[in-house]
Amino acid sequence: MHEYSITSSIINIIEDIGKKNNLKKISKVNFELSPLANIEPDSIRFYYESMTSDNKILKDAQLIFKIVKLEIKCNNCESLFERREFMPICPKCGSSKVKISDADDIKIISIEN
Repeated sequence: MHEYSITSSIINIIEDIGKKNNLKKISKVNFELSPLANIEPDSIRFYYESMTSDNKILKDAQLIFKIVKLEIKCNNCESLFERREFMPICPKCGSSKVKISDADDIKIISIEN
């Protein structure tokens, strides 16, 4: 259910960008999504469609989600590695003392009109 509030925030951001740039129609919004975000893209799409059905600028925009890799650093050997899912073991030294780089749960990358 938290996708409803996330979608509402996304719509507000997109509307602000559309107004600032005098966009008449938004056709596509590209997102990056963290594997740890616990966000369902289909739920975002569902809420977006229902919340923008009367909005001429936002209606029918295609929402594209790209799952990004997590950047992880081993605190033991200082190796950097990437994963599509969180595995708390360094592939180089086997240590479980790892840290995930700061990653946004969801980020708008581009808006197309």
